[in-house]
Amino acid sequence: MQYFCTLFNSMYMDKGLVLYDSLVSVGCEFTMYLLAMDDDLDKVLREEKLERVAIITLDEIMAYEPELVRLKNERKGSEFYWTCSSVLMEYVLSNFSIDCCTYIDADMYFYSDPAKMVEECGSSVGVMKHRFPAGRYYRLLEAYSGTYCVEFNTFKNDCHGRQVLSDWKKSCLECCNALGDEKGFGDQRYLDDWDKIYPDDIYVYEDPGAGIATWNIKDYSLEGNKIFYRGQEIIPIFYHFSGINYADDNSVTIRVDTTDTVLIRSFYEPYLRKIEEKRDYINDKYGLKLGVSKTGNDPSVSSQDRDQFKADIFSLVRHAHFIKAFRKISDRKFISNYSLNFVKVKFDLQERQ
Repeated sequence: MQYFCTLFNSMYMDKGLVLYDSLVSVGCEFTMYLLAMDDDLDKVLREEKLERVAIITLDEIMAYEPELVRLKNERKGSEFYWTCSSVLMEYVLSNFSIDCCTYIDADMYFYSDPAKMVEECGSSVGVMKHRFPAGRYYRLLEAYSGTYCVEFNTFKNDCHGRQVLSDWKKSCLECCNALGDEKGFGDQRYLDDWDKIYPDDIYVYEDPGAGIATWNIKDYSLEGNKIFYRGQEIIPIFYHFSGINYADDNSVTIRVDTTDTVLIRSFYEPYLRKIEEKRDYINDKYGLKLGVSKTGNDPSVSSQDRDQFKADIFSLVRHAHFIKAFRKISDRKFISNYSLNFVKVKFDLQERQ
């Protein structure tokens, strides 16, 4: 039996339910501890009576960690959600009699049973790298967002796993911003230090079939019906569908650093059909129209990010750190210019199959 935890709100309901369906479809024996971040999602989940889901409310989590009550008013959007991920994991390990639990993101889809991954975890904590391709752009992106990605993170319910988890939660409660500054990036850049602080307690998942995403798809290729990673044939385990932008109700666009649009469509078209079917089902049964949303991951687009970047530059100049200021400006300009060359792929959602 595998134990997972995740969190999302009603706007991610379609993605979260498709994630659940994917785990069922690959024959995974699991229980999913699901933190419902708003009342609409909680209502739908209770109506659906998903047999492998244990619903956790936001009120329960905030009662467990009272600091979240204050932070809910101070941190908006993703920043508060990132803050809750480590608290959710600790809550699950503290309140349910399980040996370990794996956090998974709601916008993932499984093609193979991930049980083997968890079973192979040789330490108290399992983490995933972004697995960025080579090149200056990705070196800068890694420095900004971290070597490791919070997408498939296993914690065993032992003293070592709980210690790492406790430190992660403490760091996220202190700071969980989206600026990519010296303090970190969201809930994930803290993971970069774990293999140094806890060298015997961290296991890095290495299977390239796990964690396929827009930020590393450049290193994958499609030959016939086989997928390769840097020339090595792989069996897909899961794809992380971050960066889906709904232009309107009828079309979705993504931007990718690859010209292999056949590979991209082989992943996205089946997934988006499932998402559309789930959105229609939610609308028809519950009268909830999810509307359009985006899950962008471009570090150059946030207005808050831009304002903080300008403030950092002014601070460096005031303290006569001219070379460092120039390098930061140069790096940011390079990231923006490189991103403009990404291939834009549009999916027409009216073309149902």
